[in-house]
Amino acid sequence: GVVTPEWRSYLPQARDLFATHRAVLSSLVTHRFSIQDAAAAFSLYESRQDGVLRIVLDATNWGE
Repeated sequence: GVVTPEWRSYLPQARDLFATHRAVLSSLVTHRFSIQDAAAAFSLYESRQDGVLRIVLDATNWGE
């Protein structure tokens, strides 16, 4: 089984944390991929190559 907290209560907190500490948090992202390249992103993360620490999947162009 899985126990998941009520995520809606965490979204405002996450938004505020990001807004307050954006520069620090951004430095943790080592790679960015478009959502269309999600498979490549997961493969890179799984392989732990190229100094990967955190990957961001950019869904800006979701439907393109």
